[in-house]
Amino acid sequence: MTEVGQPEGATQKRIIELFQNHLGYSYLGDWKHRENNRNIEAQYLTQWLTRQGVNDTLINKTLRELDKAAALGETQNLYDANKAVYRLLRYGVKIKPGAGEQTQTVWLIDWENPENNQYYIAEEVSLKTKSSDNLINTLNQNDPWLICSLIQKFGNHSQDTTNEFIDSLQQLPSNFSPKGNLFVFVDECHRTQSGKLHTAMKQILPNALFIGFTGTPLLKQDKRRSIEVFGEYIHTYKFDEAVTDGIVLDLRYEARDIDQTLTSPQKIDRWFEAKTRGLSEFAKTQLKKK
Repeated sequence: MTEVGQPEGATQKRIIELFQNHLGYSYLGDWKHRENNRNIEAQYLTQWLTRQGVNDTLINKTLRELDKAAALGETQNLYDANKAVYRLLRYGVKIKPGAGEQTQTVWLIDWENPENNQYYIAEEVSLKTKSSDNLINTLNQNDPWLICSLIQKFGNHSQDTTNEFIDSLQQLPSNFSPKGNLFVFVDECHRTQSGKLHTAMKQILPNALFIGFTGTPLLKQDKRRSIEVFGEYIHTYKFDEAVTDGIVLDLRYEARDIDQTLTSPQKIDRWFEAKTRGLSEFAKTQLKKK
């Protein structure tokens, strides 16, 4: 029996148990092979919107907007459809009930109970650091609980600029002490975490737990370096597993050997001379280079 996909299945089971036992959600079962399965469940959404006080006219128009956003076709692929749906989830569906009436917003997220919608809290609560000083000052406080920082913001590709940034980080205030239990999640970790910047981060946050994410170790030395920096893998999901699970399409490479051996160079020379008769020697030379 294949083990492909089993770790993901176990993870999904734990998530279901979390939502059921701790967040109070109802589990509707595995709908993978359900007849007439749809990405938007009009029945359940209608029931929820009705409980929120939305009238039938707005509900019907909301469902049409959602269906239009989620539709796949020649002009919209899966990525674009997901982006359109998530935009409606975040900003609501803007609807004009009737001619001359004021536009209303139908919310698809229960913003009054945000603990059930933690996916969106990062679009709303996190602090985006603007400078090295801002980063240090923020780490020296208890709030906010979530900080977003791009390492590229602190310098360009110049080595001198990077060194200046590291020096400024290491000149910490006398009262500096990172607050809280810190977890550092680094995306594309093989690109920025193998040198001086990672060393500086470790010096500033000596007790933090660093977790690196990567899906594209371009070189073998990058793969080894990521393990050296972050430790052993917590979890891996291989390409062939994703193919088996139907998440991605298989990548096929067909090598072709084009025979370019000249069996008669003399005939090629005679053909070239015949085709270039009338050209100067300089023009012939330039043509041969091309």
